[in-house]
Amino acid sequence: MLNLKTIVLGPIQTNCYIVYNTESLNTIIVDPSDDTRGRLADFITSNALKPVAILVTHAHFDHIGSVDELRHKYSIKAYSSKIEAINSADPKLNLGNTFINGINIKATIDEVLTDGQIVRLGDMVVKCIEVPGHSDQSLCYYIEEISSLISGDTVFAGDTGRTDLYHGPSTDLLKNIREKLFVLPGDTKVYPGHGPSTTISKEIKNSQYLY
Repeated sequence: MLNLKTIVLGPIQTNCYIVYNTESLNTIIVDPSDDTRGRLADFITSNALKPVAILVTHAHFDHIGSVDELRHKYSIKAYSSKIEAINSADPKLNLGNTFINGINIKATIDEVLTDGQIVRLGDMVVKCIEVPGHSDQSLCYYIEEISSLISGDTVFAGDTGRTDLYHGPSTDLLKNIREKLFVLPGDTKVYPGHGPSTTISKEIKNSQYLY
């Protein structure tokens, strides 16, 4: 059985998600922001979890602050898309220099994932869905076993991600949400990068006010 735990971390209250198998204790960490108080490590230790991978939805600084620390601590790999991997390693591109003066935030992505790819991490299966529009090559992660989508900053409860940080047309995000996320089952739980969770069916209803 899989469980999903939310831990809010970092300077702008980013949702970090821990997906773990309650039997094997294998664990995926998604979007680990800066964790100066050690809340993430404490949860892992107190539950005897076994991290097997880090998934990054996109390279903005508030989603990658603890990636390298966790890679080294648990000897695991970090995964994201090709462009987000490049941006993660550059404080100018991941916007750390823009929003946090004097602090260089970097992260290393070990392996690149592609749109539609299904990846097995330990005993967990994740589908990668590329949804550009908030960033250049954002990935959402769909875990069918628990009917859950970790959406990063693409779609929130009652809202969508900002598009002014994206290098393409602002309409891309709305188009990609409709074509790639709204085709998922309506009862799919959506876990965004900030704020409360929602469902696909709720956001389809909300979309009439957003689009």
